[in-house]
Amino acid sequence: DVNEIIDAIDLGYPVPCAFDVYQSFITTWEDDGIWDIYPNSGTYRGSHAVCIIGYDNGVDRFLVQNSWGTTDGDEGYFWVPFSMV
Repeated sequence: DVNEIIDAIDLGYPVPCAFDVYQSFITTWEDDGIWDIYPNSGTYRGSHAVCIIGYDNGVDRFLVQNSWGTTDGDEGYFWVPFSMV
């Protein structure tokens, strides 16, 4: 639930989450760091865990910390629209 995630972040807690990775996520990661392709498509790449650490109400997106380094995405982070949660 979007509001519960926002409440947890406002209290200072990261929100761990997991998802299946498909090529559409890899493309987003290598591109602009905004994951707005849903449902996932392309070749299945496995499962992945990340932490939601922030949000921007102005654009209705969560900021997610990834563990794949800082050269891709948004300097190692990516954004997920509230509507995908």
